[in-house]
Amino acid sequence: MVLVPFIAIPFGAILLVWKMPQLWVFNFPEEYLFVGGFSVIFFCFVLTFLNWRCPECRAYLGREFRPRSCRKCGVPFDLADSQG
Repeated sequence: MVLVPFIAIPFGAILLVWKMPQLWVFNFPEEYLFVGGFSVIFFCFVLTFLNWRCPECRAYLGREFRPRSCRKCGVPFDLADSQG
């Protein structure tokens, strides 16, 4: 959820300039916005893939937003789960 603004804002800016080019007021080509925006979005996806790992076995946690435990090694992620 932390990366949502970093994906939504560049995507929204790209979409806005693409659909309404008269709103572009900066003195550099709009291709820079497209390349920069898509680069930020790509970087966020790569960062999520590399970072969304089990702290114990380093397995990828999948698409689940808040997993309670690792699917590979079974280690619980919530303190309340580990205390029973």
